[in-house]
Amino acid sequence: MKRNMAIIILAGSLALAGVTGCSVTNSADTDKVASVTASDSAKIAVSNTDYTGAKTIKLSGSKDQKITEGGKYILTGSLKDAKVIIDTAQEVYIELSGVTINNSKGPALQSDNSKKLTVTIKEGTKNELTDGGSAQINSAVFSNDTIVFEGSGELKINGKNEHGVESDDDIIINGGNIIINAVNDALHANANVTVNGGKVTVQSASEGIESKAAMVVNGGELELNCSDDAINAAENITINGGQIYANSSKGDAIDSNGTIKITGGTVVAIGADMPETAIDCDNNGFTITGGTLVGAAGSSSKPTEETSTQASVILAGTEADTFINIKDSDGQILTFKADKAYKTLLFSSPKLAKGKTFSVSTGGNASGGTQFHNLYTGSTYSGGTQRETVALSAMVTVQGGNAGMRGPGGKMGEKTGERPKLPDGTQPPSPDGAPPSGEAPEEA
Repeated sequence: MKRNMAIIILAGSLALAGVTGCSVTNSADTDKVASVTASDSAKIAVSNTDYTGAKTIKLSGSKDQKITEGGKYILTGSLKDAKVIIDTAQEVYIELSGVTINNSKGPALQSDNSKKLTVTIKEGTKNELTDGGSAQINSAVFSNDTIVFEGSGELKINGKNEHGVESDDDIIINGGNIIINAVNDALHANANVTVNGGKVTVQSASEGIESKAAMVVNGGELELNCSDDAINAAENITINGGQIYANSSKGDAIDSNGTIKITGGTVVAIGADMPETAIDCDNNGFTITGGTLVGAAGSSSKPTEETSTQASVILAGTEADTFINIKDSDGQILTFKADKAYKTLLFSSPKLAKGKTFSVSTGGNASGGTQFHNLYTGSTYSGGTQRETVALSAMVTVQGGNAGMRGPGGKMGEKTGERPKLPDGTQPPSPDGAPPSGEAPEEA
């Protein structure tokens, strides 16, 4: 199988720091958008392929449909126990316009060879691709080369064999409403994964997005519900924008075997209990220079003070469905609740400033405003109990929870000691209901 490992960085003015209103006008160029240092207001606009004059293929029956020449194709109709096969040395563009493929014998869409495959999900259409059986190619959508998704229609992908989408090269998401259920990885790339737009919803999978190289999020929305790592990359993860909800019931929310850098966007990362983490970057650099990050899990890697320019705080967690609120003299900074108990909260925001002091309250309620997976914006918080005050004495302030890097045996290398005290001087119970250290449990 072929691998092209290099990330091609968008050239010219787009690559300059502080660029806003970025635009990519040709679909053939959008695969070059890999990593852009961008603020929250910066957008990477991508245009969809024009299918005027394209050849229309109506799918029907149980016979494989083969595409052996490059060009543009519009697919309609359905296949049962068959697939669409692409085999050409040229670029291929296919528009899904109300397509249903259910193949119990292997992949639904299989690109054995193409210079690049672009899949356009036509606006206003619903499409569904499902694989099955025990074929050697074990994903509903497979490409031996770079695959690009674009458009604004809906595409459901059911990876009943193993993966939802697998590429032996890059996966690039420029658009579309993509909904995935998979046995193993929802998106699996043997090279890089880049998200510039659209929405990817992983309803169920072992891992959400796995990149064997680098992952970059410049925009779009990711909603990932997984049992193992929601996001995993072998080399590095960069988040420049977009909205990310990464939820793992048994693993890490976001895990990089290399570095992690967050420059913008909104990230809500929910990991499992100890020793699993909200953010895990394996003893490598974890840099935050912008954006909003809320991480809740048993533990979390600690941002790197030497490279981060935006302040972060690590605190003890709360019980399930319990609000935690942070405010300073200027007003509300964080209002958040998780649907499960967690021991460690990692929070970073442009509203946090080194040298300031804020108060932390738990309980209570929030009303009004908007929310992104229980991260509230513009809401009114009331009724809570002040738990502690925190002075931001450093770029990264640790006052509770379990922070640091994983050590031998999967344990965190740094412990934060005693949990913060309540205003009356007593320690609160741990999120799992255990009494404070050194105290006997109350008798029934």
